[in-house]
Amino acid sequence: MTDNSVNRSSDASAGWNLDHSYAALSQTFYSSIEPVPVANPQAVLLNDALAEELGLNPEWLHGEEAAAVFGGNLLPKGAQPLAQAYAGHQFGNFTRLGDGRAVLLGEQLTPSGRRSDIQLKGSGRTPFSRGGDGRAALGPMLREYIVSEAMHALNIPTTRSLAVVATGEDIRRETPLPGAVLTRVAASHLRVGTFQYALRWGGVEALRELADYAIARHYPEIRQVSAEAARQTLAEMPPAHADEPNPGGIDGDDRAKGAGEAGAEQLRAADGAEGAASQAAEQAAGGEAYALLLRSVMESQASLVSRWMLVGFIHGVMNTDNVTISGETIDYGPCAFMDAYDPATVFSSIDTGGRYAYGNQPYITLWNLSRLAEAMIPLLDEDADRGMAIAEEILGGFERLYLDNWFDGMRAKLGLSNREEADEQLIADLLDLMKAFRADYTNTFVGLTFGVPGADEVARASERQAEAAEGEAGNAELDFAGIAGGSEADGGGSSAGRADEASDGSSAEWAGEAGGRLAAEEAGESAYRPTSFPGADALLASGEYRVWRERWRERLERQTDSSEEVRERMRAHNPAVIPRNHRVEEALAAATQSGDYGPLRRLLAALAQPYAHSAEQAEYAQLPPEADGSYRTFCGT
Repeated sequence: MTDNSVNRSSDASAGWNLDHSYAALSQTFYSSIEPVPVANPQAVLLNDALAEELGLNPEWLHGEEAAAVFGGNLLPKGAQPLAQAYAGHQFGNFTRLGDGRAVLLGEQLTPSGRRSDIQLKGSGRTPFSRGGDGRAALGPMLREYIVSEAMHALNIPTTRSLAVVATGEDIRRETPLPGAVLTRVAASHLRVGTFQYALRWGGVEALRELADYAIARHYPEIRQVSAEAARQTLAEMPPAHADEPNPGGIDGDDRAKGAGEAGAEQLRAADGAEGAASQAAEQAAGGEAYALLLRSVMESQASLVSRWMLVGFIHGVMNTDNVTISGETIDYGPCAFMDAYDPATVFSSIDTGGRYAYGNQPYITLWNLSRLAEAMIPLLDEDADRGMAIAEEILGGFERLYLDNWFDGMRAKLGLSNREEADEQLIADLLDLMKAFRADYTNTFVGLTFGVPGADEVARASERQAEAAEGEAGNAELDFAGIAGGSEADGGGSSAGRADEASDGSSAEWAGEAGGRLAAEEAGESAYRPTSFPGADALLASGEYRVWRERWRERLERQTDSSEEVRERMRAHNPAVIPRNHRVEEALAAATQSGDYGPLRRLLAALAQPYAHSAEQAEYAQLPPEADGSYRTFCGT
């Protein structure tokens, strides 16, 4: 062992239960390597909730040994560290890659039966480092912790962050920066680029080995389906020489006895044909399994990117090495969230052509899946043309699958529970208005959730309130945040009934119904209601919006859901807070420049429950002091 060798922990109480299924693959796929120790590992962020899910001891987590493990100075019990090999198209250019600054310690078998990769990121040079130093800066590691945990809270599949450890060392970038190691947790680190690497540098057998492993680890139901398909194929396959009841003139008795040399030869020929048929069926079943794998990854990625789009997330570096087979979001380098709605939004400093802009993400996802399909063609069929046809047929379903996922998500954001053909136009028209007004994406949907009326409707509401006060005091349930709001139980009546009663026939009577007036006594929660929606107020007060909202009101009345169901659906799908770029930067600056983690911890607390819509979250809904059109993100490598 060299002087840099890492000691191993013998503490069985930590809760580690590491397995190593990836290490059982051919060594083509990895290089065994230990993390490089750091000067002074100090834990600055620890994820207690995730540690509990993993089965780790909370007391151990907050001890010195945990900091040593997460800094790479001590290997946990049962660790078998390695760096994974893969390739990738980076901005369209194919290159050989690999874990240049990360090591996989193993796979934690959790109390719930899950298998989770435990990886140290920023742990030193590996055989795949190329010219890099293998280290990571504190700022980017904190950013990944913030955004990955926010994505988890938003119910978007993602890798997780267990810990960030400051190393006590500076690393050299444009200027010296404090170093750190992130402990990342993932369903696996299998990537589209892993398949590209397997075919290019391992050949078809390595590719088959990897595909079988991916099926076993992420989509085990595929083997059941393909086995049943093989049995069905054999059952439907006619026996050899079915058109000749007695091949070679041998009757049934002779076949049974195997009498005669000529008969034996004919039997061997018939048995050989049946064996070949069986082998063909098995090969067909194998091809079916790999086709199902491609389809499963496509479905996972179509679902994932639709969820990104629904919350305004921009990944920033959608290279094929950053696309997981499991369907989790991975590698949060130059990522950011959109403020003003614009499909052309891009933040990454290296994406000068806008390849990975917000609106391009579904198309890039399909492009990346096409690269996966290209790599898998030898597994889909021995004939390359047939394999290509199978791949094209599978990927031909991506667009509709993505749109179905996205439209269903947008329906939920608008409180809709069923499908109508006209919904797509209703949604498109809202987005057109948001773009024209440069409305804040997140706050617009929060405004819809809370039923903000337009400015002149507020005036009409005030007039009706005054009239009601003079006449039947108490009959009017009108307020700024919810015109004619309240549930049927609080005397408001049905939405249709109140609309009929409106003297001017406006959509004001639906405004509160769409978002709801969540009274404390009704919801059992805080009666907090935002009264302003930064970046969205101008849109929500416009005549164009009122015209659109009347169509929305009519659409809502055509479904059977109660007002409370509509309100809760919208609250559950329209986050009050996202990791706004200026808030993330403020938290990172305080932590990295002053060692003050207070702003970061408060931000994490607000992001942990994005659908709470609480008063404490209001400050995190504010826009940056100036438009963030010049805001840029960096990969941190």
